[in-house]
Amino acid sequence: MKRNYKIFILVVFLILFSNGRVRGQEGGNKILQNSNMSFENSPVYESEITNYTIVANYRGELNYRVFLRHLDTEIVEEITNGYTLNRDGEKPFKVYIFDIKPGEYEIITFAKECNSQGVNSMELKDITINYDDYKVKKFLCVENGEPQINESILNSKPYFENSIMNLNLKTNEYYGDVQYRVFLYSENLKTWTELTKGYSNKVHSTKEYNIKTDKLKLGSYEVSMRVKKSETAGIYKDELGEYDEAKTIKFSIIKNPNGKDTNSNIPESPKITTMYVGNASETTRIMIRQKPNLNSKVIGHIYGSTQEVKVLDKIGEFYYVQVSSYGSSWETKGYIYENYIKKVTPSSLYSIIVDIGKQRVFIYKGKELIKNFICSTGVDNTPTPIGRFLVGDRGHSFGYEKGYICYDYVRINYNYLFHSVLHDLNGRIIQYEYKKLGSKASNGCIRLERDASTWIYKNIPKNTLVEIRK
Repeated sequence: MKRNYKIFILVVFLILFSNGRVRGQEGGNKILQNSNMSFENSPVYESEITNYTIVANYRGELNYRVFLRHLDTEIVEEITNGYTLNRDGEKPFKVYIFDIKPGEYEIITFAKECNSQGVNSMELKDITINYDDYKVKKFLCVENGEPQINESILNSKPYFENSIMNLNLKTNEYYGDVQYRVFLYSENLKTWTELTKGYSNKVHSTKEYNIKTDKLKLGSYEVSMRVKKSETAGIYKDELGEYDEAKTIKFSIIKNPNGKDTNSNIPESPKITTMYVGNASETTRIMIRQKPNLNSKVIGHIYGSTQEVKVLDKIGEFYYVQVSSYGSSWETKGYIYENYIKKVTPSSLYSIIVDIGKQRVFIYKGKELIKNFICSTGVDNTPTPIGRFLVGDRGHSFGYEKGYICYDYVRINYNYLFHSVLHDLNGRIIQYEYKKLGSKASNGCIRLERDASTWIYKNIPKNTLVEIRK
């Protein structure tokens, strides 16, 4: 009886694998047991190209082999052409799925150590795969929608004479490359002026597209914004041309009651001046004392070398300072031993303003504004500290032990960081957190879209001035 039962189990096992259906999640050496595998976007939309990223979190070199199975048709497609060359198991490996259509799928990742021939073997349809471990991820590809414009004016009302209107456009409901076309209508001149020269270069729908006007005179204006899928004809057409969706906003330019000429509400670049900071590593605590004595009571502290310290006086071997004490954000006056204070000049290449009121990050190269990003700063109970700071160290990600991932962080004051919005442990954006962008949402850090945090991570050097304003 027992022998017949074992034979029955073996037959079922062989049938399952002969049909190529992968039931398990992992096997063999379990080198993928701590892996993260995720799509660039969630949900997965039908698209010409879909990115899938594999991070094995494995110390050692691996070879990958990846398959896609359409569960409705049982069609199996190999994404890689056999096993890859040796890959660092701790670094991301990205594969591309072409022309994916709506339906239910499995993506099957096989892995083996670089010197291994594979300790296990599996039949996937008519292909024999030797492997050390594998992992299966099921997902649903959904039908793509039609582009919908989501616009914002970065200027704050009222709009004064000679303002330069600064607009950000983004596309909702559609995933993929789009193109924008923008027109400005002057009620005074009764004419349309094209702000773009035809449709823009292609922009991914997840990214913002920025467009500015020239200086505007007094009067009433209308902006017509158009979007269409990249390199395809628009669905609709009017006197201004074709489009998939069009949206219009109206505004007025008025005289400044203060009589000042202003070209926009976008802040000017911060002034690069010498500043005092702590003379220690970025993660070293520096004590603020009540009196100029090392045995005096500690009344606060700062960290390292990135927060500005206002020096009010020098008494013996101590600086008398005014500084925002770390954590409490209270302005504190006290004494710091002279060896723990130094004078520095920030880098002159870039500078950054974080505007808490606008929930925007403005990045300047010299005096020219080159980037502006939507952000989320700290909620009122855990505010983002105000003041001047210097960019410090950076890292790829953090938060795994807390059940989430934040990518591409850059330090500005110990645990106050620029970083991406929260992702789950599979690398997918946590949508309800993503939707908070533009409002206070964090514990004090400055959250950004992934592209924005990556840009800062890759481009902004240490010692860059960051000015955080209310």
